Amino acid sequence: MSFFNFKKKKIDVKPKLTPFQLLFDLNESHDFQKLLAASIGTARANQIHFNEQVVKGQDWSVDLQTSRITFGAASYPIQLIGTESTISNTWVWSWVNLSQLPETSWQDMLPIKEELKDFLHFTTEEIDLNELVNGHNLSSIVAGFHPAHVCYYRCPYDGGAAYVLVKDLPTALFPPLSRINLQKIILEVIAEQPAHHRIAVTSFLLENGGMLTETAESILAELPNDGLLSIKFNQQNRVSSITLD
Repeated sequence: MSFFNFKKKKIDVKPKLTPFQLLFDLNESHDFQKLLAASIGTARANQIHFNEQVVKGQDWSVDLQTSRITFGAASYPIQLIGTESTISNTWVWSWVNLSQLPETSWQDMLPIKEELKDFLHFTTEEIDLNELVNGHNLSSIVAGFHPAHVCYYRCPYDGGAAYVLVKDLPTALFPPLSRINLQKIILEVIAEQPAHHRIAVTSFLLENGGMLTETAESILAELPNDGLLSIKFNQQNRVSSITLD
């Protein structure tokens, strides 16, 4: 059974779909690994563009009082997602110690917290981190649930790091990807993350305007003005092959 509900349609501009809009059965989605899978492909693509076109290895500075981050001469509004401690190997959400920060620095997080209230990781104030549950993956999911196109940035400090959402980014960072780039990112994600392959692939293709034809063993994606991408799965729903047709 597919975990997704989608309409077959062609689009010219990459849509903004949240993981819950993509997941077919919310009861199935109450699993961190599956929720991450629905977010990780688009997050990875966006972060690549963000690092290449905005960060560009430049010096950066962040001011949580004014909710701004600066890369070189360019400044962007931010929202604090949370902080990780490299000493205790734990994560604390931005909404835990609200009195220490102005409301403008975390207000975008509250609707996301409400939407994710059925997930233990997003309602527990302090979380033990591990290979799967870490600052990058938590931030990738949060970015997927934000109503706008956003990226995240890790701001290290002695003993830990703050993760922030970066807003008002150039629209050029979020184009539909070519099937070659889709293939590349899919292969990277399934090699590096213990993600549910079929959810990760389907979500990523849908967010890039794919018109999908599914069987139990495969997905054939017709991409806007770019041909076909064929993905085959084994009995465990893991990718067995991905080809440009």
